[in-house]
Amino acid sequence: MGRIFLWLRYRLPGYRRRLSAQERCTLKIPTELVDMIMEHLPLETAIAFALTCRALFVKHFPKSAQLSVPARATLLLWLEQDIPSVYFCHGYTCLHRWRAAAL
Repeated sequence: MGRIFLWLRYRLPGYRRRLSAQERCTLKIPTELVDMIMEHLPLETAIAFALTCRALFVKHFPKSAQLSVPARATLLLWLEQDIPSVYFCHGYTCLHRWRAAAL
């Protein structure tokens, strides 16, 4: 699961450059409210929510989270829907890149 977090973290907008305070988070609600919402979400849903904003992801998941196999599969299926260059492998419960077959 750690590789997925690193892979996602580098693909979040603005990860490699410094962001201004206004660019850090697109949510216009108080952070206390976001924290209260995150406490009530299942882990895979909290991760998906945190991926909407780099600041949320870094704040709530500074290290890799340990997901159960069904929760991991759910999260990866959601990511597969949003990232067109990958597909979900049910056998290994991971994401793979699409590759063109050689003729």
